[in-house]
Amino acid sequence: ILNGTLLPEKMNIYVPQGFKKLLVQSNSFLKSVYDNGIVELIEMEVDYYCHSKYYYVFQAYSQEKDIVLCDDDVVYYKDWLSHLVHSAAEYPAFNVFAYKAVIVTTDNGAIRTYDDWIHCSKTDLGEHTQLYTEAVGGVFYRRGLFKTTVLDKELFLALVPKADDVWLWFCTWINQGKVKFVLTKNNQKLQY
Repeated sequence: ILNGTLLPEKMNIYVPQGFKKLLVQSNSFLKSVYDNGIVELIEMEVDYYCHSKYYYVFQAYSQEKDIVLCDDDVVYYKDWLSHLVHSAAEYPAFNVFAYKAVIVTTDNGAIRTYDDWIHCSKTDLGEHTQLYTEAVGGVFYRRGLFKTTVLDKELFLALVPKADDVWLWFCTWINQGKVKFVLTKNNQKLQY
């Protein structure tokens, strides 16, 4: 991400209490990007497991800043962020943009299993009302989308403690968000 054609304004990495000092002292690359101000290591008050990657940043910025979530175990290509940002500018009627999305399918009103969902591809530009995004490819959330529920930690810990993507999909839906699948340019691939 830090080698990309467009750099984020800030990259927040949330770590458990006590890890910040340890990480900065033990990793010279991380220390250099931390010192330049782009990367900020923030020690979490409480670790909400997979929900931590969005909880604290949405709490701090979701009403005033666009937010991009991504997983830390993926190698992103150089234009990854610029393509997401460009898509958001090109399609102002949408609130959420994702490189990895599936269409949730139903059977007589019941949601089918994940294996039965339809994965977006080159031929499906993904403007379906039941698009489910996955942060592994990167997801752009437009500022102001989440007005209710997303930060209700008691609710997400009770209903989906290990499924942040499900929670964010549900919160997008109840806040009437519109999701757009983003095609990668020149068939570029993420490395998982």
